[in-house]
Amino acid sequence: MNQRKIQHLALTACLLLGMGCTTPVLPSHSQIQTSPLTFAARAKNKVSHLFVVTDSSGTMFSEQTYPEAKALTQSFVPAMPASPPQYQASLIGFGGQVQEGKTLSAFDRAALQSAADNLRLMGDVAGLGGTTPLDQIFQSITSRVAEEKGLVAVLIFSDHQPDSEARAMAAAEELVNSYRDEVCIHTVQVGTSAEGAAFAQSLSDLTSCGSSRSGSVLNSAVAFNDLAKDVFVGGSTVARSVPAPAPAGADPCKGDLTLRGATFEFNRAVLHSDGRSRLEPVAAQLNQCADVQVEITGHTDSVGNNAYNQDLSERRANAVKNYLVTLGVDPARLRSNGRGEDSPVASNETDEGRAQNRRVDLHPVKAE
Repeated sequence: MNQRKIQHLALTACLLLGMGCTTPVLPSHSQIQTSPLTFAARAKNKVSHLFVVTDSSGTMFSEQTYPEAKALTQSFVPAMPASPPQYQASLIGFGGQVQEGKTLSAFDRAALQSAADNLRLMGDVAGLGGTTPLDQIFQSITSRVAEEKGLVAVLIFSDHQPDSEARAMAAAEELVNSYRDEVCIHTVQVGTSAEGAAFAQSLSDLTSCGSSRSGSVLNSAVAFNDLAKDVFVGGSTVARSVPAPAPAGADPCKGDLTLRGATFEFNRAVLHSDGRSRLEPVAAQLNQCADVQVEITGHTDSVGNNAYNQDLSERRANAVKNYLVTLGVDPARLRSNGRGEDSPVASNETDEGRAQNRRVDLHPVKAE
């Protein structure tokens, strides 16, 4: 039994046995002011049915992660795109055998926001929440979409430590395998449990269009915009970062040139072959766009001290800059910098997450 469940059992016993324990007060967590996602010229909403799931169980209380999960949910609703195209949305809070929120119906931002604002700890332990039967959530979604069609997206804000990982995974697999069309599972982990981060990644990996990130990275409107893109456009931030070829007659200098996925081996500033291949179409496009400058920002995982990681991130940015120069991009149009370990896009508690964080981002900047 892990430490998290031991803490929850201790709190439960304290409450049920009337031992005079002091109920902890949960810290507040601020919402982020976000705006509805708008789509680039070649992008569109692919989601037909969206389920936003918030873990409101007692174990979220005992680890004091519930306020963050609720605030993230409240911040995501304003970032959802407006219809058209028409899609259905549901918001579910759960704890123990209780599920509350807004049932699946045509997108209604006000109703979803009201459901998010009214989320509460759920379950049967003195109002502090019950167990974490995540498998029942997947079963409910499977039942609800049995006669539907179109892409189903499931976004889960949780510590991702259910009562039974095996049951939760089996229920998620049943949803993915039984639904007639595509399912995308997106996970946001609150808390710092390595076990929870690994399970969250495993859930998202069930679907090729899923994504997984730590709630700690959702600290700005831009970060929520990226999450909304993952959910509604499809594919993870890394997977869709290579720009698609511009259609015939289109201006190749307009659109998103941002690259994520130029990954590096641990403690090295040498580009992987896949990173080089991702840069080649970017360089080809930049060579057609004389008025576009590019900011190149390097990043590292959290292993090592801050000063070393800062230097390593700068060397990684320079490696990308140098490779773009070899592909014919004018070095005067490129500026590089490093952010060290300060801007992760995934959990640093797993090998997969750390690999994603060893990256370089490229952002186009119009010349003044």
